[in-house]
Amino acid sequence: MNPIDRRTRGREDEEYVRRLGQRIAEARERLGFDQADVADQLDVNVSTYGSWERGYRLIPLTDFVRLCRVLHQTPAALLGMEPSDAPGPDEDERILVDVLHSIGSARLRRRVIDFALEFERVDRLVSSGDEPQSRPRLPRDG
Repeated sequence: MNPIDRRTRGREDEEYVRRLGQRIAEARERLGFDQADVADQLDVNVSTYGSWERGYRLIPLTDFVRLCRVLHQTPAALLGMEPSDAPGPDEDERILVDVLHSIGSARLRRRVIDFALEFERVDRLVSSGDEPQSRPRLPRDG
């Protein structure tokens, strides 16, 4: 590959990462989250998360998979390979987001999120006819 092709490829890659960041920001905003909310759910620094949205850094694969779940998006939608058809939050989700915004402690917010995720897991088990091993409980500080 000659140097001109390499520079063109670098610019194309930079543009792709920038557009990926835009799609991530749009999905986050549709859900009513701010950058700190998503960074907290992913357990990453807000500045790191912000650099992903601005297209300054490429997202590690494991974080990308978790981000897709948090934003209720398929990887293909965030990568721009299919349209994003994820709706905005429903009324219950908006209430949950408002409650999370009202909690001042990041640690407590994380505990509430963990509880909600565990509750959702148990609810899926019950809906499928399987019995959960235990009832969801608010995680203890440890």
